Amino acid sequence: MQERKWFFKRQKRDMPLGIQIISECLPLLVVVAYLLFGFLMNAWHPAWLIFFAIPLYYGTVGAVKYKSANVFPYPVLVAFVYLLCGCVWEMWHPHWVMFLTIPFYYGAVSLIKNN
Repeated sequence: MQERKWFFKRQKRDMPLGIQIISECLPLLVVVAYLLFGFLMNAWHPAWLIFFAIPLYYGTVGAVKYKSANVFPYPVLVAFVYLLCGCVWEMWHPHWVMFLTIPFYYGAVSLIKNN
């Protein structure tokens, strides 16, 4: 059990201070931003899309840290863009095709990684 504690402490120490602060505070900041959008602008409906920032941020940091595009949450990004286009601009129909790019993304990443 002691080894795991050391691993997590060492992992945090290797990150720059700014990324450490953002990583630890991001979920709270997103909730605060959502509540501010909701209460001040009565924008509860489109503002819930801000919650996609949490997995996108952590996935991007992980992809950069491990230098692997396989770690990047591409399906989450596609779902976010699709819902943004649909909820904000009401462009649902042609944009569902974006979901078909998910297998191509991971196929291309595997091909690039193997070469």
